[in-house]
Amino acid sequence: MLAIQLISDSIQPITVEHTVEQTLDKMHQYQVRHLPVIEKKTYRFLGLISEEDLTGKPEQLTLDTLQEVFVLVGIAPEQHLLDIVYLLSHNEITILPVFNNEKYLGCIRRQDPFRLLGKSVAFEPGGSMVEIWVQTRNYSLSEIARLAESENIRITSLFISDADILNDRIRITIKMDSNQIDPVLASFERFGYEIAASYPENSDYISLLRERYESLMHYLNV
Repeated sequence: MLAIQLISDSIQPITVEHTVEQTLDKMHQYQVRHLPVIEKKTYRFLGLISEEDLTGKPEQLTLDTLQEVFVLVGIAPEQHLLDIVYLLSHNEITILPVFNNEKYLGCIRRQDPFRLLGKSVAFEPGGSMVEIWVQTRNYSLSEIARLAESENIRITSLFISDADILNDRIRITIKMDSNQIDPVLASFERFGYEIAASYPENSDYISLLRERYESLMHYLNV
């Protein structure tokens, strides 16, 4: 998923002609703590303004007098979901502007990429989760998928969750669409994969992950 595909139509940018009062009203309306500021005629992206920077300022003050506090952070339209998540988290912002050659294209709401990421690592009900260790030089996504599919089990998501640099190996977390995964575990072991852990769909660990994901989504929507 790319940034251009996650742009929200629900948030409109503001201009330097907006007042502090108008900007805070729009933040309240959109339920965000940041807004993108653009040039009205050219749509050139000027930066983000935050609720914190506006607090205590005269209500009728216009944003053109506050440009020194604008934060120039954003993302190119072709960048990946993981870049989006990193920038949102690293900068602690509630929206992420998307722009190309300084031209503002739109913005991404904080909760949308996290929700999508949650789905991509499959916190949805059903299936099992397995963690395996593999030597970095031997990692093959196609082989892992082939071993699962040879037992009529489909991998719904897979990601590298840890790295053991000292022993040159990585831990891979795999979500599968079945609870009957013993044959797959046996195949993994025959091919030299170390089983770190396995969790059926009704395990406490899967339930805990789902609860934490739902709590995160609730927090992001507040």
